[in-house]
Amino acid sequence: MNDQAMILVRAMIEAAKADGQITRDEQEAIMKHVGPVTEADVAFLREEFSRRPDVKAFAWSVPLGMEEQVYAASLLAIQIDEQSEVDYLQALSHGLRLPPKRCNEIHRRFNAPEIF
Repeated sequence: MNDQAMILVRAMIEAAKADGQITRDEQEAIMKHVGPVTEADVAFLREEFSRRPDVKAFAWSVPLGMEEQVYAASLLAIQIDEQSEVDYLQALSHGLRLPPKRCNEIHRRFNAPEIF
């Protein structure tokens, strides 16, 4: 995976952990987005799946210019059906410095409930 792909995969993984766990089904869904993987990719994914979630550190690690892509990838990785997921997306948007109006536009684009 290239650097941008790794950031987007990390975004999906962090979002999937928003409810405090990442299930086997969530891991498999993320793997489908990744496609064919090398041994190094598998090692990266295992490490990311086992890492403690840290939305602030993750948001600050996102390269400039990828903020909207990262937010969208996170949104695609979850079903917004728990408050912890809303809290995660709000914290992520804050860390990425995305205005609420822009986040709601992203939500509308993916037919997700608006949370701002």
